[in-house]
Amino acid sequence: MSARRGFLVQRGQTILFDGDSLTSRRTPPSLDTWPYLEIMNWRITYADEVSRLLFCLRPDLKLTFHNAAVGGSTCRGLLRRFDDFVLPHRPDWVILTLGGNDARIGVPMPEFKQNKIRSALDFDETPLYTALSVSGDIDDGKF
Repeated sequence: MSARRGFLVQRGQTILFDGDSLTSRRTPPSLDTWPYLEIMNWRITYADEVSRLLFCLRPDLKLTFHNAAVGGSTCRGLLRRFDDFVLPHRPDWVILTLGGNDARIGVPMPEFKQNKIRSALDFDETPLYTALSVSGDIDDGKF
């Protein structure tokens, strides 16, 4: 089966999700919160749903999915774990959800933008899609 017109993902590619608890319910320090998440029926994220959807609708693509996200992440944390959690998977696509925790702790907008841009530059030609969860007043330089 040939690639469908307008569908950018190609056969055999790797899609990696990274970000905060919107992307993965795992939280530090143990990253093992499965029993709680199972009981609360809060274990499935949009990353899980997108992976399942693509797997079911386009099995011919034989895609590989990885979720490197950690609940509570900020732009600072993402940069610290980037080399160990993201690069080893050599992703063709990265989908990043970040911003809510940065807003909560008051990371200045210029720092957030610079860190996000630095993450994107580390991928060279790898597409980086971001979904930011932002609240607050952008005009004062904070979220």
